This record gives sequence, structure tokens and C-alpha cells, in this order.
Amino acid sequence: MSEKETNQNRSMQKVLLGHDPGWNDPPKWIYCTGQSSTTPTKRVLNKRGRTDQLTAPHPPLLCPSNKNVEGKNIVIDKEEALNNVLKNLETVISEHILENGRIKEVKKRLDILKTVWLEDKLNNVIYKNVLDLSTALREGNIKKADEIHVSLMMEHASLCSAWMPGIRHIILELETKMKNSNVTQSQGPELHLLSTGENK
Repeated sequence: MSEKETNQNRSMQKVLLGHDPGWNDPPKWIYCTGQSSTTPTKRVLNKRGRTDQLTAPHPPLLCPSNKNVEGKNIVIDKEEALNNVLKNLETVISEHILENGRIKEVKKRLDILKTVWLEDKLNNVIYKNVLDLSTALREGNIKKADEIHVSLMMEHASLCSAWMPGIRHIILELETKMKNSNVTQSQGPELHLLSTGENK
């Protein structure tokens, strides 16, 4: 070693030996090289993963569905559609609902539908769906009518909740009548076979 380095080491030793540690100075054992190999390694407990690793993968965001886009492009003659809807529903009511109390309640709901329709408070999608629903009821297609009813209540509940129970009642009455007629038809041939067997 050179003389300069030796003098520098001696001056450092004097400083270290004569140094009075303060309250916030680190302990001396940290500076020992012999003990540094025995000190435990720091545990990494507070390290966070990347946020994209923590969240579950999700499908890309969807664009507006074609139903909503098509709904704005629907052109419909509202007065003619209303007349067709009321005619279809009146036909179903006269054929399938027998109790006067129920007929009055259904007609009250249909009057609300007519009022809202004439005040132009509904949109074109609702006009078209109600027309399709009434046509399905007139044709006896309960499944299609119920699907349209459910979709209207899911997508436009605030606009349909006042008058839709009347249409729902028509659907339920028609469904009950169809089930009863199917039960009667399925029992009919068995009774006929029994009666012909007894005659022999």
C-alpha cells in the first residue's frame, strides 16, 4: 500500500473510534462484514403483483347490439298498428275470457295502452313488439307471445308496467284454455275406446 492510503485508513479509524453515536445512528454490528452473511434476507411481503395479473380476464366490451340499432330504424304506421293490436286482442278476449270481472280489468289495461299509444309515449320497438304479440295471441302461439311479453318487460319495464298486466292475463287465460283442451282431447280417445269395448 502506498503511504497516502495508509494515512487515510488511520484517519478513518480515529474518526470511527472517537465517534460518539447519536440516538438515530444505526448499530455498529451492521457494518461488520463477518455477520452480514448470517443476517436473514428481507422477506418480500408487501410487494404487489401487477393489476392485470390480479384481475380475472374478461371478454372485450361489446358494441351496441343490432336490436337497439334496428329499433331506431323501424318505421311503423302507429294508428294502423294500434287498430290491428286492439282488433287482435278483442278477438282473443271474446273467444277465451269468459268472466265479466276479468274482461273489465283487461279492457281497463288496454285503455291505458291505447291512451299511452295515442299520446306517443312509446317507442317504435314497443309498437312493433306489441303488434307481434297480439298477432301471436290471435294465432294461438302462446310461446312466442310470452317471449315477446318477457322481453318487453325486461327492456322497457317503465313504459310497459301500467298496461302489460292486461296482456299477461290474456296470455295466461289462453294458455289455461289450451292446456284444458289438450287434456280433454287426450282423454277423449281413451273414453271412446272404453265405451266401444263395453258394447261388445
